Amino acid sequence: MTYHPPACKHFTGYKPCFPNTNCLEECVRFDPIGTKILIVNLDAMGNVLVTTSILPAIKRKYPQSHVTWITLKNAAPLLANNPLIDRVYLWEPESWLILRHIRFDVVMNVDKSQRSCALTMELSAGEKLGFGLSEHGAIIPLNPESEENYRLGLDDHLKFRVNTKTVSRLQCEQFKLEYGRDEYVLNLSAEEEAFCERFKAETGLTGEHLVVGLNTGCSELYPNKKLTVDQHVLLIEALAEMAGVRCVLKHVIAWFGVSCWTEVDLFDRGIKLIPEGLECSPCWKRTCPYNLECIQLVDLDSIIAEVERVRASGAARAIPTAAVRP
Repeated sequence: MTYHPPACKHFTGYKPCFPNTNCLEECVRFDPIGTKILIVNLDAMGNVLVTTSILPAIKRKYPQSHVTWITLKNAAPLLANNPLIDRVYLWEPESWLILRHIRFDVVMNVDKSQRSCALTMELSAGEKLGFGLSEHGAIIPLNPESEENYRLGLDDHLKFRVNTKTVSRLQCEQFKLEYGRDEYVLNLSAEEEAFCERFKAETGLTGEHLVVGLNTGCSELYPNKKLTVDQHVLLIEALAEMAGVRCVLKHVIAWFGVSCWTEVDLFDRGIKLIPEGLECSPCWKRTCPYNLECIQLVDLDSIIAEVERVRASGAARAIPTAAVRP
């Protein structure tokens, strides 16, 4: 007998979608799959979070759709509780087998990496967007709209000096989506929300405090995307002397050295501190031949002054949290 299971998001073929129901005879809560979309995104956690900004644009173009995402294990929690994602697969052999058997309408590969591109080329889809592999194993754009983003990776002058588009905009354009400057989509779990409430209760934080958070780390890929220990100590000591300052998230003070500042959107929530007149910044280098001059030039006084300005302006009450981050 040939079965024609319902094209419903809830149906798995393993057990009833809801207790005491027979999905083959009657669907009690039909939710059509619609357009099947796969996002391939195995980059660093920050890049995965940035890519969530294209989800609202996907839903605008494909209001009835099933969105699947494959990512690394460490990034998967960032995608949990996201109402715009239907299924998350981890990068592992079992997932590869499953995804190779599914026929997608659209595959969007965000990554310029051989493994992501190789998987994309193996998948079955009506349309593949983003990046793939040539017969020689080289990364190539799969559609004309991806060529601009592709060229940025091959031309430092174009990427660092000419381009004015953010990563979110470039991604929307390469995936043929309408760019709406949508923000990142990150929803905390009930457990995480409870932790935040406990932390505030234990530390005595209220809406009257200006909370300043220091992002002290970075990925191993670019180990120089962080201030020195001495710079962090100076900042913490200076901020600790301000009355009413405890810690910072929604007002962002973003300093740049290695990173490309034009590609980052703060969504009108803060300021960018950019090194002036430094020809080597931004760059791709993992090790610096110039004694990390871009990091040494980070204006700590401007960071302190901006925190003081936010505190004095009363923004701490309107926006109770803010962030100092590279």
